[in-house]
Amino acid sequence: MLSFKQFIPENYKNFIGPNSKPNREKWVDQAWDILQKSYAPIGGIKGNGFKSKQDMIDNIPFWKIYTKGDKLIAAAFYKDKGGRKSVAIATDGSDLGKKIVGDIFKASLGVSYGEKSGPALATMIKSVPWETLEKFLFTPEELEKISGEKVIRVEKFGAENLDPKDKFTYDKFPQMHPYFYIRELGGEMHLKAAMGTPNLKIFS
Repeated sequence: MLSFKQFIPENYKNFIGPNSKPNREKWVDQAWDILQKSYAPIGGIKGNGFKSKQDMIDNIPFWKIYTKGDKLIAAAFYKDKGGRKSVAIATDGSDLGKKIVGDIFKASLGVSYGEKSGPALATMIKSVPWETLEKFLFTPEELEKISGEKVIRVEKFGAENLDPKDKFTYDKFPQMHPYFYIRELGGEMHLKAAMGTPNLKIFS
């Protein structure tokens, strides 16, 4: 199994629970900025906890950030839902930020789960050998049992009905077809895949 500590140098900071709220307040401006930039290519970040900076502070209970001096390079955000669920990840766009995201992806498989799509999915596939990644992938049926939420099968939605960016992802990674599904976010339909280790709570 992948070692979480293997990929976590001293520049990482974990903000967990109510007592870390002052730390979240300190870094929220930069966190908000890199999230907006990172998610702009797919229409912006959506979902509860990301409606505003205050929403992030109040409703995202676990932030993992990587800093260089007083600059935020990369950040990952988690909720407690069927275990430690990754709900967003972002970088400043630098080569270091991209490397850190790859490291977070590799490390997170054994301690959390989450959904990936578009560039984030491509980064995960690039960062982790397929024979390792496949062991952590969920079918749509497995994800529904973990999250308690229903998703739409690609075969029901129709691959031909995917938007161009999602269709590109679907065609680029045929090995992922058994694991792809469709989810509605912000009134739009998006191609997703879920992976990781469920049922490991943030708060025990």
